[in-house]
Amino acid sequence: MSRDFDSLGSDMATPYDIVHLTEVGSTQDEAAQRFANTGSPVLVVADRQVEGRGRQGRSWQQPDRAMFSSLAVNTSWNPEHRTLVPLITGIVVSEAIALTARVVASLKWP
Repeated sequence: MSRDFDSLGSDMATPYDIVHLTEVGSTQDEAAQRFANTGSPVLVVADRQVEGRGRQGRSWQQPDRAMFSSLAVNTSWNPEHRTLVPLITGIVVSEAIALTARVVASLKWP
């Protein structure tokens, strides 16, 4: 099942599509495929991921309660700085959850 939330990304400096899936093999694969097909930046969010991959080919174990997401976008950023994006994003999302839901969210590096 897929729901597109096109209007949510329209106010951003770089508009992007948001796709929510109940289950996906890999959010990274899904985002890359959608980006390749449309050329439009896309954020894929899934409730369940069944074929996720960890860093350096490590296996991925899905926690019971987690959020899975991948963003595909073309950027002119320095490649050295691109690796900071997932780390910074995780920190910002966990802080936003803590502030809005008053729940402590933790991060697991893949």
